Amino acid sequence: GIESVIRQWYPDNALLIEIMAWGISLYTLAIMPFMAAGLMYTAHVQTVENKEIEAGMLLEGFRRCFSALLKFVLIRFGFIAAFVGFFYLIGWFGEHALWWQANIASAVIWVFHVVSMYHAPALIINHGIPPWQAFKMNWQGCCSNLLPLLAQGMVYLLALGALILFWVFGIRWIEMLMTAVFGSAQGFFSMPAWWFIFYTISKLMPWFLLANYPGYRNIWTDKPL
Repeated sequence: GIESVIRQWYPDNALLIEIMAWGISLYTLAIMPFMAAGLMYTAHVQTVENKEIEAGMLLEGFRRCFSALLKFVLIRFGFIAAFVGFFYLIGWFGEHALWWQANIASAVIWVFHVVSMYHAPALIINHGIPPWQAFKMNWQGCCSNLLPLLAQGMVYLLALGALILFWVFGIRWIEMLMTAVFGSAQGFFSMPAWWFIFYTISKLMPWFLLANYPGYRNIWTDKPL
C-alpha cells in the first residue's frame, strides 16, 4: 500500500520507492509502542487513579520510559528481522516467491507485530517491568486469553474487510461517476483512495489499541474492569 502511493510521486525511481516504503514501515513499527504506552497510561490514570486526563498524557511513553520502550522496539525489530530472513531463506519472500507464500509470510509477520504489543507497553509504563520480561509476559497473557484474542482479531479483520470493500467498490463507483461527468478521473482512484485508507486506519488504530486495556487489567492486575 505504501509503495503504491509513493509510486504515484516517483514512478521511475524503484530504489527510492523501496527506501521510502521501508523507511515509513520502520518508523511506524518504532513509534507504535510509544503511542500504545501513552494510551495505556492515560487509561490507567482515568480508571485507577481517578484523575483528569490531558492530551499530553498520550506522550508519556516518551517521557516516562523512553529507554525501556526503545529496548522493546529493538527486541521486536530483532524478531521481525529473523522472520523476514527465515522467509527469504525458504523462498517465501523475493522475486521467485509465489503469491500465496508471500501473503502467508506477510500475515505471520503482521500477526507477530500486532500481538506483541497487546500487553507489553502497559506493563512497561504502568508497572516498570523490564522490556524483555514484558515481552515474554505479553505472550503469556495472550495465551491465557486466547479466545477473546481470537474474537478481537475477527473484529479487526471484519473492519479491515469493510474498508477494503469500500475502497474497491465505493471509490471505483465515484471514479466512474467523475469520468461520466468530467470526462476523466485520472489519478483520482489511486491517491485519494490510499489517503482515505491511511486516514481511516489512523483514526481506528487508537481504538484498537485501547481495546487491549481491559484484557491487560483482567490478566495482570488485581483490579479487573
